[in-house]
Amino acid sequence: MNRGQYDGLRKDVKKLEFQLKDMLDDHSHPDARRFKDAFRKLEDNLQSYKNPRSIEKDAKRLENTFKGYGNTNVISQHDINTLENRMQNICMQLRKFDNY
Repeated sequence: MNRGQYDGLRKDVKKLEFQLKDMLDDHSHPDARRFKDAFRKLEDNLQSYKNPRSIEKDAKRLENTFKGYGNTNVISQHDINTLENRMQNICMQLRKFDNY
């Protein structure tokens, strides 16, 4: 296990979590809280060096949530597409982990 891979990706997820806060139009909406919680879980799992396949499963679940999301009162469609693409990139990075 290469902890540097985890730490680097965790920093990326943390940055994305901050960007999400800027993207959200309605922070009090239940979906906004669900998105924030999902990113926090990804970050926590990376910080505790969980199995990359397990982390990938969570990232895929979040990606699929974004794919099917259409409530533009919470976040714009452009931002949803951006987040979906970022989740795909996170999954690709996880597949390159030494212990995948």
